[in-house]
Amino acid sequence: MGANVTNKLTEQWSINAGLNRRSIDYPTRTDDYLEGNIGATYVYNSYVNFTASYIYRDNSSDSATSGSEFTNNVFALGANIRY
Repeated sequence: MGANVTNKLTEQWSINAGLNRRSIDYPTRTDDYLEGNIGATYVYNSYVNFTASYIYRDNSSDSATSGSEFTNNVFALGANIRY
């Protein structure tokens, strides 16, 4: 279950954000996964745009021995060039 939104602030700038959560049932455990993201896009012209984003991920488990729990942060920068 989740939601994502995008808002075009101007012709050049847009922002986006999202939150997703799910519960995953395995035969020996149940994991709860949460992911949130936020980002921005700048359109330089019709051929080039730049993006920046941050993603937070957290996976927790009801089994102490599964080793499947994690938390991570992802920062990304990108450029898209169309020709």
